[in-house]
Amino acid sequence: MGTDITLQNVWFHYYPNTQAKENWAVKDVSLTFSQGEYISIIGSNGSGKSSLACLLNGLFIPSEGKLFINGTAIDSDQDRWEMKRRVGMIFQNPDNQIVAPSVLDDIAFGMENLGVTREDMQIRIQQVLQQVGLTGFEKKEPHHLSGGQKQRLAIAGILAMQPDVILFDESTSMLDPDGRNSILQLMSELHDVGITVIHITHQASEAFRADRIIVLHQGSVMLDLPKKSLYANAAQLDQWGLDVPLSIQLHQALRKKGWQVSDKVESEEQLVSELWTLM
Repeated sequence: MGTDITLQNVWFHYYPNTQAKENWAVKDVSLTFSQGEYISIIGSNGSGKSSLACLLNGLFIPSEGKLFINGTAIDSDQDRWEMKRRVGMIFQNPDNQIVAPSVLDDIAFGMENLGVTREDMQIRIQQVLQQVGLTGFEKKEPHHLSGGQKQRLAIAGILAMQPDVILFDESTSMLDPDGRNSILQLMSELHDVGITVIHITHQASEAFRADRIIVLHQGSVMLDLPKKSLYANAAQLDQWGLDVPLSIQLHQALRKKGWQVSDKVESEEQLVSELWTLM
């Protein structure tokens, strides 16, 4: 059936008795995430991205408003457990997510909490090791892995629990370029097999890999658009403290210089194609 998540007028604050709503981490957010989407949530530091991620995963509960899975309100601890089962989360620092002395034991940990049988565990472990590129590392101690390999191990542990949705909360920010590209490619592959991918980042260049982009600023949703619609108008990201992707800056600079480049470019690939025709 999959998992659709809806937030309805959600507010959140870390200090429940706070009355001044301008200081809340999440402010009156209403969003729907449908099964199979690839979504980026982008915002500068302090925009409320991680708070929203923890709401979507059931780690936090709204201070006000409602959260729904497939139309059912998340009201009880049992509801939150179900949400955590359906929505996996990859944190910024994989060391905060790795709990066992070996790669194999770490992947098995979450499945043991779900009551997965030993036979199914063995099958799933081999599947996710291959999926994340860690086959042959079963007996390796996690502290001997590189940063990118640790992040892949964290992803494998979540994949083994077979969630419908995976949240990546700034999961590439501590990696070198090769490790970052590897994780971004894995996100695309997970989306290709039907998993809902929600990528939370402050890097606009990463965000534009998704099909839909949500911009947060000071806890509020500023934009919620398909990538194609936002690409041609991405210069406005600057007003919320976000970097404009280099390809978009180039597109605008070329037009100002008089190059006959379409004003309706919707992707980096389309821009490259147009430039080839002008050469």
